[in-house]
Amino acid sequence: MKKLILVVGIVLGSIMSMSGQVEKCEILGRYYKTYSWNNGEETYLKTGSGWQDINFTIRRDYYIVTFGDKGPVKVWWNFDKSMSESSSTPVEIYFTKDGRKVIFKYEDQSITFFDEWDVDLGRYLNATVIEKTSKVTDTEPVKTNIERPF
Repeated sequence: MKKLILVVGIVLGSIMSMSGQVEKCEILGRYYKTYSWNNGEETYLKTGSGWQDINFTIRRDYYIVTFGDKGPVKVWWNFDKSMSESSSTPVEIYFTKDGRKVIFKYEDQSITFFDEWDVDLGRYLNATVIEKTSKVTDTEPVKTNIERPF
């Protein structure tokens, strides 16, 4: 759980902003899945999942994440316009200060965090996918103990 918090806390981007870069907003994720790269099978294998409120306060240069009752953690990031625009599906791609990759997939309403870059393999070793995301508000902070119907 601690590693998941760290992964999520160090990687995020934007969602709901089709303009090409994040704007101020609050995002609530409700479900997560974790994956690790498996060299033998040459794919990411699922290592965990669960229901958990994950709250993001999104800003242009950083985000703040609260995972259940853990946090908040502030993470600095940078938008990668060229990678975002070269994708065949609507996505936004960000890199955090420590080199982690965050991908917002609009069609899936998901956020994928990649960490632990392996130079020899040329890929990230771990991924965390936050699903069932929704934009909560443009100005008010998210409260983790309030149920929101979706």
